[in-house]
Amino acid sequence: MTEMLNQPARRNNPTIREVALFADVSIATVSNVLHGKDTLYTALTAERVRGAVRELGYRPNSVARSLVGQRTKTLGFVVEQPHGRLTRNSYMSQLLDGYLEFSVRVGYQIKIITLTNSSCEINRQQLDDGSVDGLALFAPPQDSPLLTWASSTRIPVVVAGSVPQPCALPQVDFDDEGAAYRVATWIIGQGHCSIGRITGLLSQWSARRRERGILRAFQEAGLDLSDTWRYEGDYSSCCGETGAISLLEANPDLTAIICGNDRAALGAITALQQRGISVPDTVSIVGFDDMDTAQWINPKLTTMRQPMSEMGMKAAEILIRHIETGIRDEAANLLSGELIIRQSVRNR
Repeated sequence: MTEMLNQPARRNNPTIREVALFADVSIATVSNVLHGKDTLYTALTAERVRGAVRELGYRPNSVARSLVGQRTKTLGFVVEQPHGRLTRNSYMSQLLDGYLEFSVRVGYQIKIITLTNSSCEINRQQLDDGSVDGLALFAPPQDSPLLTWASSTRIPVVVAGSVPQPCALPQVDFDDEGAAYRVATWIIGQGHCSIGRITGLLSQWSARRRERGILRAFQEAGLDLSDTWRYEGDYSSCCGETGAISLLEANPDLTAIICGNDRAALGAITALQQRGISVPDTVSIVGFDDMDTAQWINPKLTTMRQPMSEMGMKAAEILIRHIETGIRDEAANLLSGELIIRQSVRNR
């Protein structure tokens, strides 16, 4: 009789405290078992918690998966952004479009998780709260502690876009090095031999890979590989403006600039035109990404189109297959780009 009085009455929305009382364990024990940390306890204790969850019909956070085998049918879209400005980032927005398109088509919804705190423990709690069936980490920083966490978590994870290497997780990425090599080879083929380059931060994996591709093409063509022909920026239009003028002042004979992305390319065109320097008659400009604005600027921008929406779709496909079949994709999925030729490059 006493045991029955100590157990909570069943109701539609039981709390974690009621589950703990029912199982005669602490709230922390219930939480740990719900988050897959069964090995901290005896098999009997873990099963007692699961039994209490089933008996009371408890669902953590009202949306998380229960221990009855249900799924949330929700995928996490994870971005580490110190300033949380996802909607201002065209690259991320297009990745999200593709991720969302594929997920919705097969009956999944998306939870957007923007991490702004440097604490790995706080971030882990945001990701591993039972509210999603799987996670996609999009363009994580090279030194992100979440990559280490993701390699050992029970939750299916895929990494997409500018994937740091080495990476033991399922991954979807753009062939930056191959694309940059194609761009550099093409512009050399247009008769240019005095070519500058405005890179992204070389601490970023995508920027380093693009630099490698360009330098490989330059080396094969016997062009100058010195750093005086390189300006390291941060993929911003401001750095594109500063970089273009800096390169031209250091190398007056410069005839072309390969920019690390379209924002830098648009900044370079603006800066040159403001100084009365014709694009492409005097200096040709080529970009990367094929943003919407690339075809509206004058002159229209020649650029390497990244399949960003396709990368998002592929990430969702790999993740959902892992969730529903248990099959983990071990391959590195590299997508190719397309060179879009417009009016910002002159054949010399």
